[in-house]
Amino acid sequence: MNELLLNSLAVAVIVTTITKGAIFEPARNQLPSFWKKLFNCPYCLAHWVSIPFGLYIQPFNPINIFALIAISSLSTFFLIKYLRWLDVN
Repeated sequence: MNELLLNSLAVAVIVTTITKGAIFEPARNQLPSFWKKLFNCPYCLAHWVSIPFGLYIQPFNPINIFALIAISSLSTFFLIKYLRWLDVN
């Protein structure tokens, strides 16, 4: 269970950095339409980033991947809300 939570936080940070980070903005803007949508959507990208992390969790269980997606998406949502709050204040 701890491994699942730690991996979901790692996925959330990776996804937030890629989809909202200023350092990746030029690369995101140069992508073709499909990839641009994927790399601008934290929920969408969390699915793809979660797969390798979900395969790493032992013992392997496909349910772990779905749990990882759910927890990381929720973590990403709150992380983005917190970062926006920091920008305002």
